[in-house]
Amino acid sequence: MVKKKGNVKKSAKKIAINSTPKGSAKLENVFHEVSREFFMVQIRDLEEKITRYQEKCDTLDLRNKEMEEFIERQAQDKKDIVSFLEKQLEEKSAELALAQQNIQLLEKQSIIDREKHEKDLLDLKENMQDFKDQLLSENMILNGKLTALDDFRVQKDNILKDIAKKDEMLSFQEQKYNEELYQIERKAVIDKDRLKKEMILRVNTVASEFREVSNKQIADTTKRTIHENVVINSQLIKMSDQAVELVSENDDMKLKLKKLKEQLNIFESTEKELVKKNVSNLKVIRMLTEKIKEQEVLLQQFEITDKEHNLLKTQFKELNEQLDAQKNQFILLDKNNKNLQGKHEALLSDNKILAEDKDYLFGVVSDACKVIKQALQCDTKEDTVDEQLRNNVLFKLVEILNLATKMGIGFHLTDLPNSRKSVNRKQLLTSRPMRRSTSEEISLSSMQPIPHYRPGDLGFIPPLDKSILNGSKSEHFYFDKKILNETQTLNKLVNGAFKLPTIKSI
Repeated sequence: MVKKKGNVKKSAKKIAINSTPKGSAKLENVFHEVSREFFMVQIRDLEEKITRYQEKCDTLDLRNKEMEEFIERQAQDKKDIVSFLEKQLEEKSAELALAQQNIQLLEKQSIIDREKHEKDLLDLKENMQDFKDQLLSENMILNGKLTALDDFRVQKDNILKDIAKKDEMLSFQEQKYNEELYQIERKAVIDKDRLKKEMILRVNTVASEFREVSNKQIADTTKRTIHENVVINSQLIKMSDQAVELVSENDDMKLKLKKLKEQLNIFESTEKELVKKNVSNLKVIRMLTEKIKEQEVLLQQFEITDKEHNLLKTQFKELNEQLDAQKNQFILLDKNNKNLQGKHEALLSDNKILAEDKDYLFGVVSDACKVIKQALQCDTKEDTVDEQLRNNVLFKLVEILNLATKMGIGFHLTDLPNSRKSVNRKQLLTSRPMRRSTSEEISLSSMQPIPHYRPGDLGFIPPLDKSILNGSKSEHFYFDKKILNETQTLNKLVNGAFKLPTIKSI
């Protein structure tokens, strides 16, 4: 289609080039035909494009439908997968719950089994100890049996030797008896043959003699035959007696032989039984030796465990001793802590008391300073004011002196001369002035005039002895450094108008 467009354009260009003003009508017709062809070509191209686009649209519609079906299938598969996974998750969660329950049951079962096995182990230890004791006793018994078996073996050897000797004797006696029987039987046969021959000879001789004498005298022959018959009968009786004796001796020998055979059978049976017993005893001995070896191994193991147990006992004892020592140390530390707490509480109470004493001293000193300042700043012309101020000064000084005597510093009022006038305390209390602030005290101290007398000597109290102030350490009162510094600042405020006794710290 592109080639056609190119051809149309080329033809149009050629027509435009070859056109002249002369043939304008022809050119217009040609141009009209060319444009018509051009538009026809464009229409064809557009129709072909439409067909192609329609085919593409159909294919895209098919693809769109396929994609929609695929998306629907994917969504359905997704739903199925989600439901399947949810089911699997539920199953897995159920399996997990079952597994947790099984784990808990197994833990409980393991605890129960552990306790059971510990009990079984203790029982086994007790049984092994009993078995060990039993085996030791059996070992002792078997040792006794072994010694008895050794004795039995010796006795058996002796009996076997005796049996061999008896067998030899029995065989020798049997041969002897057989020879004797053979000789007796041979002698009996020989005697029988001899007697038969003698009887035949005698009968023959008697017959011959009878024949010879029968002719002579029948009576003599009868007498002789009778006599010979008697002799033969006596000999026959003797022979029968000897035969009976031999038969009885033969029977006795047979009985003895039977008895010896029975004894031999008994000895053989006993020997077989002894051999069987010996074999069984040897088996028992082997078994016992094996058991003894096993027991020796077990004993070695028990000895090792016993040593380990003893080591553990010693370590346990050492740990108990260390624990007891630590307990004792803890008890001592607890006691020390309690003592320190008690001391701390006592120190706190002492500190409170000292703080109260400090406040009281500061109050007394401040009142004394105020009174002294008022006494120094007042006019000497007014008698009533002068008397009140003097009484206040005296009262404050008496309080300070009493406090000093309580603390072990200074002297008592009884040490003063009797010419001094006593002051009424009620008047002093009523004439006590009000406290002022520190700023007023500082202003008054800055405004007070220079005294015309020696500082510290007011005229109504004798000067203190240095030996009283420099007393023993047991008479000094304990004060903090802050109190001393504050008292020194107050003394400086007075500017030497009234010199207080210095209090030494212990």
